[in-house]
Amino acid sequence: MVTYLKMIFILIIILMCENRFSMGDEFRTYKESSGKLCYWQGDAPFCFIGSGCPIRTTNMGSSKTGDGAYCWIGVKYYCCV
Repeated sequence: MVTYLKMIFILIIILMCENRFSMGDEFRTYKESSGKLCYWQGDAPFCFIGSGCPIRTTNMGSSKTGDGAYCWIGVKYYCCV
């Protein structure tokens, strides 16, 4: 029971630190040869938080690494406008 509570406590601290140091709404965008503007959606290491492409964008694929940082849980989605 104590080990389980320690793991939850560590997970909460990691999530709090991830939000503190995240880039916010800044995205690294890529211009495809078709003219579409695309970006990777998902913040490592917990990519399931806020995952999926937003409204008015299309999911073009998914990856554990996407634009660099590895996802421990979930995947990043490549979204195009």
